[in-house]
Amino acid sequence: EVTKYGWNPDTFTLKKGVPVKWIINAKELTSCNRAIQVPAYNLRFDLMKGEQTIEFTPESPGTIRWSCWMGMIPGTFIVND
Repeated sequence: EVTKYGWNPDTFTLKKGVPVKWIINAKELTSCNRAIQVPAYNLRFDLMKGEQTIEFTPESPGTIRWSCWMGMIPGTFIVND
C-alpha cells in the first residue's frame, strides 16, 4: 500500500530465484512516491493510482534497498537462499 506517508509494509522477505509478484495499491501519490526504484536490480517503476503488479526475480541473496525515485522513502527486500 502506498500513501503520502510511505509504504506499508516497507520490508519483504524473498527467496533467491523465486519469481515475485509485488502487488502495490497506490492510494495516495505525491511527487516523490510516484515511482519506485530498485537500483541493485536496475529497476524503476512508475506508479498509478490503484492496484498494479510488478514482477521480477531476485537472483542473489542479501539485503536489497529500494525507494521512491528521489531516494527519500526507503524500503528493503531481504533475499534468502
